[in-house]
Amino acid sequence: VEGQSQRTRVMANIYTSTEYPPDQKITLHNELSYVQTPPRRLFFFCEIAPGTGGETPIADCRRVYERIEPAMRSRFVERGIRYVKNMHGGKGFGKSWQDHFETSDRSAVEEHLAASGEEFRWKPDDTLWTSQKRPAAIEHPETGETVWFNQADLWHYTNLGSKGEALRRMVGEEELPTNAYYGDGTPIDAADLAAIREISWQEATVFPWVRGDLLILDNWLASHGRKAFSGERRILVAMT
Repeated sequence: VEGQSQRTRVMANIYTSTEYPPDQKITLHNELSYVQTPPRRLFFFCEIAPGTGGETPIADCRRVYERIEPAMRSRFVERGIRYVKNMHGGKGFGKSWQDHFETSDRSAVEEHLAASGEEFRWKPDDTLWTSQKRPAAIEHPETGETVWFNQADLWHYTNLGSKGEALRRMVGEEELPTNAYYGDGTPIDAADLAAIREISWQEATVFPWVRGDLLILDNWLASHGRKAFSGERRILVAMT
């Protein structure tokens, strides 16, 4: 629920990993770090290994936090992150609100959003607008260490490069499917986000998938992404 990625339910709580086109890489991130209660554990299973590429890079978020320039880091930590989303009712850019919440019941969606402390409103065209403020970094519950824990660089339209800018010009910034701001609603410098993405990729550990591999991650400690690939590639995922 509230997942950004295009996925297919395989059975019960097992899904396919993000179904973005194989020529695209996915920025490293902590899964669902923008929701009120993010999952602690992620389980990835390699059912079909890719022909080439398709690795799932993982990065230690303690190291990412330490490497971010202190003044920049302070801006994020002190202000937090505000995630803003526009979910269409069946036709438009991005996922519909029905797909985001896995229901077509408006009252069930409203109940979930209220319990999560999210701001929301319905627009006349059946679009659902939401806004939620979350931390940029958290204290790990077991080690007490501070870890970088957000998806500002993934949600921000600049993550899509020229396509993101074209979409912003087409629909206007307030109507983008997803975008990120500082917690007080002020814009985030695109150069800062680019620097954070670069640090994450520099810190990433990369391994080749082999059929039958099982990867278990502490989602509050490690971020993950995806490299471009060729071939069929089928990675399944579960979260707890």
